Amino acid sequence: MAEVSVIIPVYNVEDYVNRCLKSVTSQTFSNIEIIIVNDGSTDGSGEKCLEWAKRDDRIIYVRKKNEGAGSARNLGIQMASAEFVTFCDADDWYDERYIELMLEKQRETDADIVVCGWHIYDGDLAQITSTHIFETLRRDFPNWAWQLRHAVWIKLFRKSIFIDNDIKMPGCFGEDTAIHFFIMTKVQKVVLLEQALYYNWFNRPDSATNSYFRHTDNTVQYLTHSWDLFVRDGIFEENKRQLLSVAFGIVNAWYPKISGNAEYANKWLSDCMRAIKEYFGDMVNAYMLSICIAGSYSLFNGIPRQLPKPIADRKTANGYCFSGLISYTSDKPADSPVVDNPFRQTSIEHDFRKTLIQDISLKQFDYIILDFLDERFDIAEADGGYYTISDAFEEADIPLSYTTLKRGDAKTVEIWEEKCLGFIALLKEKFPAERIVLIKNFLAETFGTAENRKSFENINDVRRTNAIIAKCYDYFEANCPGIKVIDIRKSEIFYSDENFRHGCAPWHYNQSYYLAMRELILSYFNGGD
Repeated sequence: MAEVSVIIPVYNVEDYVNRCLKSVTSQTFSNIEIIIVNDGSTDGSGEKCLEWAKRDDRIIYVRKKNEGAGSARNLGIQMASAEFVTFCDADDWYDERYIELMLEKQRETDADIVVCGWHIYDGDLAQITSTHIFETLRRDFPNWAWQLRHAVWIKLFRKSIFIDNDIKMPGCFGEDTAIHFFIMTKVQKVVLLEQALYYNWFNRPDSATNSYFRHTDNTVQYLTHSWDLFVRDGIFEENKRQLLSVAFGIVNAWYPKISGNAEYANKWLSDCMRAIKEYFGDMVNAYMLSICIAGSYSLFNGIPRQLPKPIADRKTANGYCFSGLISYTSDKPADSPVVDNPFRQTSIEHDFRKTLIQDISLKQFDYIILDFLDERFDIAEADGGYYTISDAFEEADIPLSYTTLKRGDAKTVEIWEEKCLGFIALLKEKFPAERIVLIKNFLAETFGTAENRKSFENINDVRRTNAIIAKCYDYFEANCPGIKVIDIRKSEIFYSDENFRHGCAPWHYNQSYYLAMRELILSYFNGGD
């Protein structure tokens, strides 16, 4: 009896299916059955599949009317005889050891699901353009499974997950997303294989994944399919916040890709919002807030993503990063130097032009969220003005002669405390205390992965800087009572990811930390403690 059933939905892929089937039939682990479900192809795909079935008796071929890849996969799962099932899209292909290594990992760990990495193969360039491998995640982090890619084609599943929980994919595009989150609530163990074993073809002109409008046509359908599974099993309420966050993440991801067609995009947004409000009610309001972010890039990275402007209108998150309090409360603006990085350019412009105080004074924000992680930077003093000697500052050609105020020196502390009191006075004029949220972010002392970490070589410098930052938090909190304070640095997820996209450094964290920060902020916005 086969140990793994490979399910391949096929629809109009005659130019690609041979490569797919060659990769599957040539696997180093051969005790498999290959279930090809022809989803009503109108080209020569079916004939090519039948030729393969004649040559390889492990192939089971079935033809059905066109109802979408999800429907084809559902049929394949029903037909599967093996304990484990996996999937391959007919225009993609496997590494020759895909099944061998996935099954080996399952046997080692007794996992319900094994997830591998994948390559993106650009058909226009005829080359791999990116490789994606998940870092090992901690099982005790509540949102860990939600970080995984939704696609079923990088996963080996126990077939019983689908059968015992009556999980079926919808026929529309987005069928993977429609079941991913629900599945993750029904399994005991998911493990990651830190190797890229799957090749995902990108830029095929007629590919479902290459059509933004084809995807967005079905957004409401696959989202509501997902939510209905949670409702059916009585677990919607306990997963509501994560599901809402995912929904808005999808809205934000797809809107820019379709915004060129304003009429279509606005109708799509309206349809999505109607469905979201129907299921989530007042929880939506947390995403409609106007938030002023005064602090580090790590703070900015952890703030809940807002809605596209046509829905949220003024409700946007304004960030002021790479700027210390002495600088952004200074009343002497200057022309900004130029840096190559657009995000850093915007940040250094805010720092030099002192726009934070102007915006707080003139604009209406619902909340201000701040941290003092950027108080790690020294301050440049020039002609009575102050500017943050940030990473962006050091990249630029600074047009000023300046002296340096060292962070932690008595003079710098005195100036900081004076400026802080003035800043607090302004905040009290503009915000009720409970609308001021202080996130106690610090430099991380360790780096690595969730399972393997070590200390930074300059850990003593990190600790000295953290002591300075801690005094800033203490001073602000003592002089601004009644504010909301969030501190998660003592948790096991406080470390720098060694593979962080902007580099491994004490001021960068990891995805689990950022998600935890986001969840705590959202909980507070929605009336939590």
